[in-house]
Amino acid sequence: MRLIKIGLANLNTTVGAFKMNTDMLIESARRMADEDCTVGCFQEQVIGGYPAEDLVQWKSFVDQQWAALQRFARASTGFKAKTMF
Repeated sequence: MRLIKIGLANLNTTVGAFKMNTDMLIESARRMADEDCTVGCFQEQVIGGYPAEDLVQWKSFVDQQWAALQRFARASTGFKAKTMF
């Protein structure tokens, strides 16, 4: 049987603070990788901050989240758990 280790994060985000939220997200994912987590879980709207309320109606709000998500994907591509289960 293959075991997995699940990392859970609850970040204190700020609505609209895409860079700061993504920085926290990347650092949390890095720590999860260092702790040999197989899967990392984050709360909804972690990049845009929650609650987004009416901001989701603004195209720039959605576009900035997409850019931040791509930044997270690039930054976390090399994160690997030190050991395999």
